[in-house]
Amino acid sequence: MGLSNRCEECGMVILRGYETVRVGETEDSPTRLLCIGCYNREMATHAGIDFQNPGFPAMRLADAEGKKHLFYFVTRLLGDWVVIEAHEENADPGYQFAVHGRPEEVQRLFHKLRGKIQRALTWQHIVEEDGRLTVCEDLVVRGIFAWDDETEGEQPLLVVDGKTVTWEEFGRILSTFEGWQFKIEIYDRSEER
Repeated sequence: MGLSNRCEECGMVILRGYETVRVGETEDSPTRLLCIGCYNREMATHAGIDFQNPGFPAMRLADAEGKKHLFYFVTRLLGDWVVIEAHEENADPGYQFAVHGRPEEVQRLFHKLRGKIQRALTWQHIVEEDGRLTVCEDLVVRGIFAWDDETEGEQPLLVVDGKTVTWEEFGRILSTFEGWQFKIEIYDRSEER
């Protein structure tokens, strides 16, 4: 790893991109790359609060098919509230989850996030039947929108059940429902529905 993968405050080597924050004073000023620990210390000082950066251990959890998924956690202090994110390791793109709340609730929020992950891993939204992808019998598809390098952001990438689903694949899945109605509901990834 080169110097560009080091925190510019403490010098720590940063292993995962989601464990960093780029910080600048103004929109036009140069930015600094900070590890989450240094970023949270600066945010706590700025917000005038006492915040101890929690270090949650990685966790391996099984999905509906029994496959194990390894999650790493990162906590970001954002003024008077905090976000805890879970990122699946060694998966592209993999599962991602988040919860948010007050900094003094960080332990409760972590338990809430763990429960959210466990519930989500029991769901399966798209399955393969007779060589074709199809929607599971409850006819609900939950996922996230992600950046698609191939379209340079012109179209979002769909991530369902921790796996990439292209718009073409999703279109083929939906084509079996011609004449049916649908409802698209978009909400923050920290919410659970």
